Amino acid sequence: MVAVFTVNTGAVASPSNATKVAVQLASTTTKTCKIIGFDITFDGTDATKTPILITFARETGVSSTAGSAPTPVRAGGDASVTSAMTARISDTTDGASPTVIAGWYIPPTSGFSYQFPLGREITMFISDFVAMRVTTVTASGTPNYNATVWYEE
Repeated sequence: MVAVFTVNTGAVASPSNATKVAVQLASTTTKTCKIIGFDITFDGTDATKTPILITFARETGVSSTAGSAPTPVRAGGDASVTSAMTARISDTTDGASPTVIAGWYIPPTSGFSYQFPLGREITMFISDFVAMRVTTVTASGTPNYNATVWYEE
């Protein structure tokens, strides 16, 4: 049976003219997972601000340790099952060699929920790192964001 897990950031200030690692997942040396969707919302109030870029990037190492390492949460089902993946949230620096997989521009006054189509989920390989990143420009402002990454193992 496939187990679905989430990692949520809670409310975090968007970076000022920079990139922030909202969520980074790391697979183990024996188990992989598929990222099946994500949600992100912003609490900006100025509709004239420039959209914020959300990207998913494959990295070759862990992001900075400026944020925290939450325990992934099982999304329903048997609560005794735990995730083999580890997670980081709210880091200020990417892991090594980020390569963008996909990206979206989201207005800082709204949000976006995306479920990857079957067969187009982001597959994490053995000993892999994938990050959801939030990138602003000066004209984006610094609204808070709240992001959730959904994955299955």
